[in-house]
Amino acid sequence: MSDKLARLRAMLEEDTGSVEEAERLLPVIERLRQWSAPETGAAPPSRLIDTLLAEMPPHESWRVRARHWLTNGWPWVLLRAQVRVVRGEIWLASLLVIALGTLVTFTQVDPQANGDQLPLVMVSPLIAALGIAFIYGPEVDPPFEILLATPVSPRLVLMARLALVFGFNLGLGLAGSVILAALRTDLSIWPLIMAWLAPMAFLSALAFCIGVVTRESLLSSLSCFVLWMTQVTEFPSWRPDLLAASARPWLLVMAIGLGMVALWLAGYEERWMREQS
Repeated sequence: MSDKLARLRAMLEEDTGSVEEAERLLPVIERLRQWSAPETGAAPPSRLIDTLLAEMPPHESWRVRARHWLTNGWPWVLLRAQVRVVRGEIWLASLLVIALGTLVTFTQVDPQANGDQLPLVMVSPLIAALGIAFIYGPEVDPPFEILLATPVSPRLVLMARLALVFGFNLGLGLAGSVILAALRTDLSIWPLIMAWLAPMAFLSALAFCIGVVTRESLLSSLSCFVLWMTQVTEFPSWRPDLLAASARPWLLVMAIGLGMVALWLAGYEERWMREQS
C-alpha cells in the first residue's frame, strides 16, 4: 500500500471514526482522484453567453427609462393611489363651481367692474379651501396605527393629497383665466390670475393647517367659509382685505408658513405615535 493511500485511509478513519466506513469510502475517493474534468473550448462558453444574452432585457435608451419612471415612478404611483382616496365630491364640486364662476364672469358685461370682485376671483379660493379641508381627518384616513404600518410616511401621503387637490383647483383656475382672457378683451390674463392665486394659496393653507391641528374637517371648512364671507360681504369694516393687491405678497408668505407648520405638526404626531408603539 502506498504512503498516499495509507494516509488517506488514516484520515478517513479519523473523520468517520469507523474502519468499515473508511473502507467503504476509499474506492469512491480513489475514483474521484483519478477523474479529470473535460476540457472546454471556446464554443461552449460562447453558446452559454448567447443564451444568457437572449434572456436579458434589451438595452433601453434614456428616453425609454425616463418615460418608464414618469409612468411607474413611486411619486406617480403614490399620487394615483391618493386620487382614489380623495372624495369624488371634491373633484366634482371644484369643477362645477369654477366652471360656473368662469361662465358668470364671462357674461358680466360691466367693463368698469373691479377685477378683485369678479365671480371667478371670489369662488376659486373658497372652493379650493373647502376641498383641502376634507383631505385630512378620521373621516378620510384609516386608524393611525394602520398608516404607521405602511411603507409610506403618513406625512408624505398627506402631501400627495394636498398637491392633488390644490393642483386640480389651480389648473381649473388657470384654465378659466385663459378662457376669459381669450374671450374678453377687457381682461388681462396675468392680473386676473394674480387676483385669485394669492388668496387661494392662503385660504387653502389655512384650511390645511386648521384641519391638521383640530382633525375636524367641518371646523376647518367653516372657519375658511366665515373668513371668506367677510371679504364677499365687506363686513365688518375692520376686516383684513385679502383681495387687495398690496396683500398678495403677505398672503403668499403666510401660505408657505402655514403649510410648513401643518406638515411639521403632522410629522410630530407621526413621530410621537412611533415612539409610543
